[in-house]
Amino acid sequence: MNSRSYFYYFCFLSILFCACNNKEPATSTLFSLLPPSHTNIDFKNTVSENDSMNLILNEYLYNGGGVAVEDINNDGLADLFFSGNMVSSKLYINKGDFKFEDITEKAGVTTTG
Repeated sequence: MNSRSYFYYFCFLSILFCACNNKEPATSTLFSLLPPSHTNIDFKNTVSENDSMNLILNEYLYNGGGVAVEDINNDGLADLFFSGNMVSSKLYINKGDFKFEDITEKAGVTTTG
């Protein structure tokens, strides 16, 4: 081996050893998953393919309609509106502490997909 090979070998081993440490990974996270039993949000944008509605005929089939966040009732809490492709859209009013109430029918925003 020549001196250049030793240099590259030394660099590789240095990087390898520097990457190894005993530090614990950071446990703080920005977001945490809350179950539907806590939030009362049970919206699922279910898409069912068939002969007339499929990915070949409609390339945007799985894109979805989206989610809107807005304070609908001016209480200072962000309310949620989920739009569905083949299911009814849903409007959820924020009750605080990440609990929501489905007011889709009461608000008259039920859709047929």
